[in-house]
Amino acid sequence: TNLYIKNLDPEVTSYDLFKRFRAYGKIISARVMKDTVTGISKGYGFVSFTHMDEANDALQNMNGALLNSKNIIVT
Repeated sequence: TNLYIKNLDPEVTSYDLFKRFRAYGKIISARVMKDTVTGISKGYGFVSFTHMDEANDALQNMNGALLNSKNIIVT
């Protein structure tokens, strides 16, 4: 089950997403999308969980959470 995370601080890395979301279950992948030329974050990413209930738990707890300097939006 994939979650879309937006409003990411430009300094947030894929590993940062992994660290913040792993408390909610087993993560298959966590990725911040970056510009292919500049390598700069596009401000959004994805976290994929093995089970839907884990993803729903993460959604309920992380939507609006502060990550670095911004409140993230999780859908």
